Amino acid sequence: MTENENNVFDPAGQDPSVSQAVMDTAAETENTLSGTDPVGFQEEPTPGKKNTKTMIIIIAVVAVLALAVIVGFASGLLGKKDPKTAVLDAFTATSAQSSKLMDNMYQENPVAKLMLAPTSASKKTDYTITLHSLSGFEGDQMVNQLISGAYLKGYFTNDLENSATEIYGELGLSQIDLISLYAFASPDLVAFNLPSISDTKLSVNMQTLAQDIEASPVFKDAISAEDLTLLQDSISSYFSGLGALDSQSFTAEMEAKMKELTDSLLANATFEGGDKVDDLRVYTVTIPGEDVRAFINELCRYLYIDSEFAKVYESAISPMLLNTDVPYEQFMEENILSQVDRMIPEMATVLTLGVGKGDIIKNFALTATTLEDVTGTVDAPVFQEISMDGVMDGLNETVNMSMELSADEEAFVVDVSAATSYADKAYTMDMDMGVTVGGTQVTYTLGMTADGAKETDNTQFTAFMGIKDNESNMDMTLDLGCTGTVSVSEEKTVVDLNDINADITVDQETISLNMGVKTESAALEAPLAFQGEHKELLKMTQEELAEVETEYYDGFMELVNRVLPFVLSEGASAPVPEEPASPMPAEPAA
Repeated sequence: MTENENNVFDPAGQDPSVSQAVMDTAAETENTLSGTDPVGFQEEPTPGKKNTKTMIIIIAVVAVLALAVIVGFASGLLGKKDPKTAVLDAFTATSAQSSKLMDNMYQENPVAKLMLAPTSASKKTDYTITLHSLSGFEGDQMVNQLISGAYLKGYFTNDLENSATEIYGELGLSQIDLISLYAFASPDLVAFNLPSISDTKLSVNMQTLAQDIEASPVFKDAISAEDLTLLQDSISSYFSGLGALDSQSFTAEMEAKMKELTDSLLANATFEGGDKVDDLRVYTVTIPGEDVRAFINELCRYLYIDSEFAKVYESAISPMLLNTDVPYEQFMEENILSQVDRMIPEMATVLTLGVGKGDIIKNFALTATTLEDVTGTVDAPVFQEISMDGVMDGLNETVNMSMELSADEEAFVVDVSAATSYADKAYTMDMDMGVTVGGTQVTYTLGMTADGAKETDNTQFTAFMGIKDNESNMDMTLDLGCTGTVSVSEEKTVVDLNDINADITVDQETISLNMGVKTESAALEAPLAFQGEHKELLKMTQEELAEVETEYYDGFMELVNRVLPFVLSEGASAPVPEEPASPMPAEPAA
């Protein structure tokens, strides 16, 4: 919970422990949608199976509700003064304290800053990833003989302001280079090649893509005119999405919109209380149900359609709409926003705050209960009740949330518990979520700790994730541990995690991975532009294309002739597991 100098909501400065959770949930929603066939949204639900579409909506609403709470805490618009003034002052003071504590923690623990508040500025990053070992399966000794010391190194440059990206990577084994890749992408040009095989960079003009394909001597019949238009629109959406990742481009817009929405939400709210209970002044804010419903609908529309950040979602979803006549906005209206509108009835909402010395909020409780007798369906469940409570002491916070939805004769119940703490220069965050549908329950567990002392320049990061499904008896866990150094300055950020251990366990079978990662990032000094020569792929004749194909084929065969003897020699020298001794034959019965 933070607040900028002008007392206006600032997403970039809010409490990152909550902010990151919201972004991760939005990213999960995007990834889920990206892997979903849009036609699938029209399918009839299969009895007895979890409805993917329903879960997408629930996750989206969870993100919106969490953001709504952040808005209330961070904007200062929701604190013996009159109750409304007291509530306002409480949010302002708590926000300022949280901001100061977070800044102090970032100074003491740079790895916590990387974990909670990563920057999205334009930058160039040099990286090296080294694989040390992979074990836990049959034949792992032979595999390790070959891959131990394998590496991927290169650089990644991202110019968010100009929606341009450049990537270079080299893949190799411990004693031999394998293959390298180069790619450049901008709204004007895409270029690529495999430098280890060919020096020829092939390119496509993104501004004239459709016309170039129609006039191409080789590719003119490869795609229809209608699909060409859709492809061009999809590519434009993708690059718009890259630009939207620059937080500077939408922060000011979001600040103004969030203030507008929050003012509207609280326009008809009542503020009461002020009496002391257990040394805390207790206040109650009651918000009419129709205002809550309008707030959630308007916030969803803003996030997924009207905001600058909506371009990120559009860039992810548009490619899967290529074979349909449905534009992104219509798709979101019909499959997301209309569903949210049906799922969210008018819910009377009551927020209770416990305020201590210095106008600092120490605890809160929120309940939202439907005012309508509406029962949902499996395809569109309806929220019946939402409850949330939390206890706060500086950077030590505990928050619990429960949501109940109705769907025909079944009930959806989502329970979330989250806690953060900071002590002895170690920041810890844990979250548990359970989703129950009928008799089926799936639980998710996530935990992470960033431990690092600035004076020793030594940091540790550990994480845990678990998924358990009581219907399929699936039980999966991921344990991740890292040790190394992190250096953060105005000029550059250097992360050197030389010992990363990951254990993946599925149904008591564990595979272990050990590797190292080093990155060095610095801000761009000039706009990113393509350098060097390139050949336009779509303007090539059949003969010119054949020459390039021959060049790539010859380079590939040269690579095979270099690598194959090495692979065979390493495989031959790998230790062969000893066969267990044959048991002695049993003595014949007397």
